[in-house]
Amino acid sequence: MADELRMLVDKDEIRELSARYNRAADNQRLEDFLGTFTPEGVFEVADGPKAEGTDAIRKLMGKAVYGSVHMTLDSVIEIDGDVATQTATLLMGHRRDDRASSTVVTTGLYQDKLVRTPDGWRFTHRLVSTDLTFRRVNKTFIALTKAEIPEV
Repeated sequence: MADELRMLVDKDEIRELSARYNRAADNQRLEDFLGTFTPEGVFEVADGPKAEGTDAIRKLMGKAVYGSVHMTLDSVIEIDGDVATQTATLLMGHRRDDRASSTVVTTGLYQDKLVRTPDGWRFTHRLVSTDLTFRRVNKTFIALTKAEIPEV
């Protein structure tokens, strides 16, 4: 029973890590976002940029646009000791500053590799695959926010 309880707690902690990642991204809390990864963690967009390590992820995410809304659904988590994988559906939207409306921008999939650290579970590799291309998602955000996103 202890092993089953440990697995349930681990899965809950991994889902919570995903929620912290989402909230940090959506509220432009860069240090909190970085804290969801190991120092050598990898953040990769399937048809876009790949950032390896804290400094590279910081540089990439420093270009993020306010107004994103990330939701993680239908997580499937496999745990093997102190390592785990997670596959989860992504629903990403945009909210206006005045909260007058929000728009669904894309859906997709997260494919994660995780490790248990002394501070809890962290991503070692997060691959994001969206149903729209990376460039098209960025163009949609630009249109919604009137922002300028630098080329990556």
